[in-house]
Amino acid sequence: MEADGTEAETPVCSDIPCPGQDGFYATGCSGSSEGRYDDSAGDGTVTDNCTGLMWTQDTVDQLPCCDALILCEGLDFAGHDDWRLPNVRELQSITDFSRFPVVMAEEFSGEVGDYWSSSSLPRSNGLAWVVIFLNDHRIGLRGKVVPVRVRAVRAVEVPEGAGAGGVVSGNGDVNGDNGINLSDPVYLLTWLFQSGPKPLPCPGPKGGGGAGGEGSSELPDTNQTACYDEFGQEADCATSECPGQDGFYPTGCPMDDRFVDNTDGTVTDNCTGLTWEQTTGNGGVPFPSGTSWCDALDYCEALELGDHTDWRLPNPRELESLVDYDRVSPAIDPVFGVVDNGTGYHWASSTFIGIPTHAFRVGFFDAQHHIAAKAGDASPNHVLAVRGP
Repeated sequence: MEADGTEAETPVCSDIPCPGQDGFYATGCSGSSEGRYDDSAGDGTVTDNCTGLMWTQDTVDQLPCCDALILCEGLDFAGHDDWRLPNVRELQSITDFSRFPVVMAEEFSGEVGDYWSSSSLPRSNGLAWVVIFLNDHRIGLRGKVVPVRVRAVRAVEVPEGAGAGGVVSGNGDVNGDNGINLSDPVYLLTWLFQSGPKPLPCPGPKGGGGAGGEGSSELPDTNQTACYDEFGQEADCATSECPGQDGFYPTGCPMDDRFVDNTDGTVTDNCTGLTWEQTTGNGGVPFPSGTSWCDALDYCEALELGDHTDWRLPNPRELESLVDYDRVSPAIDPVFGVVDNGTGYHWASSTFIGIPTHAFRVGFFDAQHHIAAKAGDASPNHVLAVRGP
């Protein structure tokens, strides 16, 4: 995709003027959503083979936040009674950046638009996070007294190698069938020469293609430990009138010892296996106002840091994985030297297909996703490079 939104003449991403885009790198649990979601049970649920989460297939209701929490806590559906309202990171994980205007996989049904998460904005006046499954995949905030759509979630154990989104068994198992055999070079050649699906990534340092220990691809925890009432006052998680909040459930890969300062200008994330530039690019000095998306891509592709040259611009899901939802301004672990001037956002490598002249960016000041013109605008657009799975 060119910066002006036009399609390149060749489908080979490495040959286009803005190299290093999301479409070039096969990152994460699966290079595509094909085979990731399983609704074969026919019981109104969808299982995500990447994260090990089971979702209600349809919209459950549309309610104020506390009522949504109560509903999910008491839900008895499809033979399970351990449903809950998802936290903001879990909910964001089922957005699909390749779709527009409805940005969820076809296995899901129900209404499109805003959906409640169980995560509050800390020290706010009664605000909670929502994910908007329409148009530009925004993570936003709503007042807790406003009726918003509800989708419930529960944790399940996904067999190793399940589906196209399964965990690969080792270096060489590019199709995720839990074995290294002749099907792997065939799969690889099909991807290279016939536009087939991308190879699955190898397991990261903690195993399992992602986070949280061997054989696991669980999401990083949001780091919320407190609970709040509908007016934003801190409340006891165990006795709250709004039960089942993010602060009550210790979900995902824990934050303890998650980030390692490598003392060479880089930070390793033990949850995701990614290594990050420690300080906002350009030596911590904000890039000039109007820094373009292509400039950001070029900076990362050319970066030499920590004895590595395989840096790239992160996609929006990778950037979001750094957000610490228990912090504000900046909403990121202090091991990072990230600019949070309230006007600058960090470029991501993904094009917004609804408006191909725009790309995604994530702000660590307010933790929200935005889109911006690739040519840049009046506000500083910062860069934080990444390498790894």
